[in-house]
Amino acid sequence: MLTYALDFFNRFPRKDDSRMQVLIATVNKGTSDKTADQIKATMEAAYRVMYGDKGMLEFVTVKERPNSPRNIFGRMFETTHLHVAVSSRVLHVLSKEPEEVVENGWNKTKVWIEGSEREVVRAYAEQADKDLVEFLTCRREELKIGGSLFMLIDGRPSGSDSQLGDDNDMNRKHPLNTYMDRAWQDLVDTEQVTVEERDRFNIPIYFRSQEEVKAAIDRCGGFKMENMVNLKIADEMNTQKTMWVDSPALYGKHRALMVRAAVGNFIEAYLDKDKIAESDKIDKIAEGEETEDEYSRTDVLFEQYASIAANDTELINKACFTQVIAVSVTRTC
Repeated sequence: MLTYALDFFNRFPRKDDSRMQVLIATVNKGTSDKTADQIKATMEAAYRVMYGDKGMLEFVTVKERPNSPRNIFGRMFETTHLHVAVSSRVLHVLSKEPEEVVENGWNKTKVWIEGSEREVVRAYAEQADKDLVEFLTCRREELKIGGSLFMLIDGRPSGSDSQLGDDNDMNRKHPLNTYMDRAWQDLVDTEQVTVEERDRFNIPIYFRSQEEVKAAIDRCGGFKMENMVNLKIADEMNTQKTMWVDSPALYGKHRALMVRAAVGNFIEAYLDKDKIAESDKIDKIAEGEETEDEYSRTDVLFEQYASIAANDTELINKACFTQVIAVSVTRTC
């Protein structure tokens, strides 16, 4: 992702005049400090950089703007303040679960929308469209005329009704595949989670298609589309296939930790409203450093997820990829 972002930044001229200042805002999900530092170090010779890399749906600025709003679906900067805004892999997360899904209990037996009834998927698509239009509207007001917005959005292939694309091995290993529902069912079966608790919980994530992204841009207005491509991103575990075949249990733990990093905050906030568990507890449990009564229901859930992944030996040595939509637009009015 860093490579694509920097390639985009390279379109802009270097700051030959020390009096010229280009303001850049970035909104990132789950990037490391190293990535944020790399972006900042690369760009600071050319631009004054404002970047964010902490937390889901939050924006963290440099020192001169400590009181900026933290929700990316609202205004964060003054009108016509920015030359460039960048959103990196956060817009697949919705501002909230669709109200009709929650109120009507539509998504029973599942915690995400893949394979759900049509009305559930439609409600999520409508919420995703509303959120993206709101995000675009706010960034349009903050950008100067001629300013650019660059977005990396976790998505799905064009023409696919499934959130995970076509039904093949690649998508069966997606973090939000059937393992998640099976792990929740295990907690229900062992009476650690009630049926009602499971049925009330929904992960607020929706993967858009290019057509849905373009439709939101058109509805917002005021932007000219510069480019849109669908990128196929390799899973970071693909290069270690041989090791995983030799150690399925280790593979399962690593897969569970990746999923926890992606959606664990939603689950922890719902199941364990007290202190959030440490992200490495699955390893500690497996190594015998903690007993079963010392960890949370979230820990149990991801331990079950790890076990399910480890036992699916058919898929361990197969490569996995995700879809990311890269979009650049320019404010025209």
